[in-house]
Amino acid sequence: MRTILLTTLSLIVFNLSVQAQYINNLSIYPANPTSNDSVYFIGSCYFQSGSCNDKTLSFGINNDNITCNAIHCIGLATYICYDTDTFSAGKLAAGNYTFHYNLNSGYGITPCTPSIVPGPTDSLNFTVTAASGISNTSYQEFIFGPNPCKNFLEIKYYSNEEKQVSIIDMAGKVCLQEVKAGNNIQISTNDIASGLYLLKSQSKTTNYASKLFYKN
Repeated sequence: MRTILLTTLSLIVFNLSVQAQYINNLSIYPANPTSNDSVYFIGSCYFQSGSCNDKTLSFGINNDNITCNAIHCIGLATYICYDTDTFSAGKLAAGNYTFHYNLNSGYGITPCTPSIVPGPTDSLNFTVTAASGISNTSYQEFIFGPNPCKNFLEIKYYSNEEKQVSIIDMAGKVCLQEVKAGNNIQISTNDIASGLYLLKSQSKTTNYASKLFYKN
């Protein structure tokens, strides 16, 4: 009987350990949004079991409270799994808001059942200011597609001069950087993980222009 009890307790402890989940960081993009901006919420997390990339995300707005929920379906492997959850809120009216991030995990395939271990929560306060009505002409330097993309991005420029193209993740890391010339160029995204990125371009006669895109 004692052996059975110890085995049961060991299984419970093991289950609790592999289900543990942690929030690394919360952020919003842009950092200082106006009512003209599309606002994105980013939650960086990790788990003591892999993999953790199969997930279900939900999102809700109640007045000035924005709640984002993430349930990650994790496996039995013992390596640490890192992931980033991105939520799109679209344009928000000017005012003060709180972004709430709830993280949980479960087993199986999506939609998996949340574990019995309570997941961590965190929040971030931010302000949306009224737009000035002045457009940023640097954003008109190029257009691109598809968005979301899978294997490549096609970029159409209004000038054929040489430019430096960069793909940057939401943590500010440059994931890809190439120098291209011409009006129509193609950038391979095969080696970039799924998520939200900034696409930036700079030439001798233009400042940085940036746009958001998703990689599937």
